Amino acid sequence: MLRLSTLLILFSLLVSCSKKTTDALNLDKVPNVFLEKYEITDAYLEELQDWQQKRIDNLKSPLGWLSLDGLYWLKQGENTIGTEASNDIVLRDIGLRQAGTFMIDGDKVKFQPKGEAFINSEQKAQADGTILHDQQGSPTVLNEQSYHMHVIKRGDKLGLRVKNTLADTRFSFQGIPTYEVTNDYIKYGELVATPGQDIMVVQNIVGTDVEYKLAGKLRFIHEGQWRYLMAFEGGVDQLFIILKDTTSGEYTYGGGRFLSVRKSEKYPDYYLIDFNRAYNPPCALTNYSTCPLPPQENHLPFAVNAGEKLPKFK
Repeated sequence: MLRLSTLLILFSLLVSCSKKTTDALNLDKVPNVFLEKYEITDAYLEELQDWQQKRIDNLKSPLGWLSLDGLYWLKQGENTIGTEASNDIVLRDIGLRQAGTFMIDGDKVKFQPKGEAFINSEQKAQADGTILHDQQGSPTVLNEQSYHMHVIKRGDKLGLRVKNTLADTRFSFQGIPTYEVTNDYIKYGELVATPGQDIMVVQNIVGTDVEYKLAGKLRFIHEGQWRYLMAFEGGVDQLFIILKDTTSGEYTYGGGRFLSVRKSEKYPDYYLIDFNRAYNPPCALTNYSTCPLPPQENHLPFAVNAGEKLPKFK
């Protein structure tokens, strides 16, 4: 049997450890900005609704993400395209049994149309047949009938991205439900430097690596604890974040969500992290996109009950 003095020592240690855990975040020393509740005004709601509507309009536009109708990885050498089943790339509505050939030589792409195919295309291959992929600046976009296509490069893979203004997904799309707007998920955050780490490599959904320019680590307080998100550069006074939380795969897209964060107008040294603007990556809407996945550091151990949920289709 333990002596009373021993029990008292053990109790004292337990209290000390408990107190240390509780005091890990000393609220008395935290700047008030981290604890301030953001006020949701009519102007805020109007701006948010306008942003949401513009996003839906862009998705549904003739060449928006919902128009993606195919992604065909190209092999070295010849890749034929047309309606005939013998082609490497079969497009049912292009109107020609054989519409042309993509020639792949290492990183170089050339296209040779057949007959009158693509004669009315707004952009065309160069005189020697060369076309540019998306990692060479603005890609060459070829269009025929309802199809618009260009070559993308992911890692060492080249693929033909096909958009179709008549894609079924454009017309079966029924919108994107959202969580109820709340200021519980609007936080003020501080960007913390990450010395010696300017670039962060993340994997995309097709298994290739993508490099992002790292702006730093964004820290904020949620449920009485410091939380961190690796933030990429997203433009002037803006950050881009790829995140995952415990709603992912159930109420929200399993591959995470995107979030653009801007500097606070009220507190210029801080960022306004508005999770009500968390939005689906294109991969939540189509099987033909190549979205980056959230880095492990951005897997939040709590539910972000804000922003977009899973999209709906007929």
